[in-house]
Amino acid sequence: MINRILLTAFSLIIFPAVLMAMGNKSNSKPIAFEVIESGTQGGTSEEMNLIAKTEADFKYIWDLTHRSIEPKLPQPPVDFSKEIVACVMMGERTSSGYKVGVKSIIEKKDSIIIDIFYNESGGMLTVMTYPYQIIKFPKTIKKIVFNKITVK
Repeated sequence: MINRILLTAFSLIIFPAVLMAMGNKSNSKPIAFEVIESGTQGGTSEEMNLIAKTEADFKYIWDLTHRSIEPKLPQPPVDFSKEIVACVMMGERTSSGYKVGVKSIIEKKDSIIIDIFYNESGGMLTVMTYPYQIIKFPKTIKKIVFNKITVK
């Protein structure tokens, strides 16, 4: 009797839930990306997430993240016929230890989700920092959405 109840519960509740979860995973796929650069002395005082689909867009991002860095590094090549650049900037922080970066990129049916991690723990050194990361990933025409994940 108990076995029959458990079997019925499994087939009516658990099994459909497992199938739904498996189905949701098949509607999304991870996208590989390459980190172009990460740092703590670039970016702006404001939190920003930017996308570059052209060389001109990338030049703007590169100049913005390197305006206080001397000597200025040359802008790395990107093939915009095949790739897109994303830049995540944490904004101004008053100590060391803060970090921002892309954790993953997931392709959904109608969009691309860029998961960004924010390490908000801070450090012991009192110094102004402007954490940022620049990445590139395969070109897409889908809507790009940034998703912030805070890590303490």
